Amino acid sequence: MLLRIKHYLFLSPINIYKMKKLLATFTLLFITLNLFSQDVNKDSYGISIGSGQAGLYSFGKAYVIGGPDYEGLSAIEAGLNYYHPLNKFLYFESGIYWHHNKIKITPAPYPGSVFNPRYTNLNLFYIPVNLKLMFLKYFFIDGGMLLNMDVSTHSDISNQTAIGADFGFGIEIPVLKHYSITINPYVNIHELYKLDRHDLGKSILGDGVRLTLKINSPHFKAVSPK
Repeated sequence: MLLRIKHYLFLSPINIYKMKKLLATFTLLFITLNLFSQDVNKDSYGISIGSGQAGLYSFGKAYVIGGPDYEGLSAIEAGLNYYHPLNKFLYFESGIYWHHNKIKITPAPYPGSVFNPRYTNLNLFYIPVNLKLMFLKYFFIDGGMLLNMDVSTHSDISNQTAIGADFGFGIEIPVLKHYSITINPYVNIHELYKLDRHDLGKSILGDGVRLTLKINSPHFKAVSPK
């Protein structure tokens, strides 16, 4: 565990450069957001857990005949959420998530030979940069951009540091005056543009259901007034 933590902290110069690009983009978005409104203390926060299935795809890449088969197994994720109201129905939505899943790799079959599958782990952090639209009081759709940072150790698939996209929908259920629970089916396309253009292997496509405990601002009740 300590060795894994050290690996996360002491990244290679290439990964540090990529992280700086992602953080600079994220900071710029927050600065832009603050220009839209002078209201403060209206932000909301949340904590999320999710579970689902992760597959691998080769978007815009050549298929290798006779290559190994990649199968994404069950995935889990956890994250912290941030919400900023832009108006009565539209929110800026962001945060940071940790995603983990195991991937099964089966070698290509050859006559007279038997190859056992092997397994590899994928770990990444990602930052969603989304818009969330509320409608019919409790329902919403959300979507936008994903900023991904691969922190896997000894993974047998390509580096997943990339810019992706996500889409979801769900329901937000008030439970107390300033608290609500969100149930959110989602789809995450983790790579639409890979920062390392020399590493164009398999990419992760995840779908699942996310459960969020949302802490609303004291200025807003979880239940909208009639």
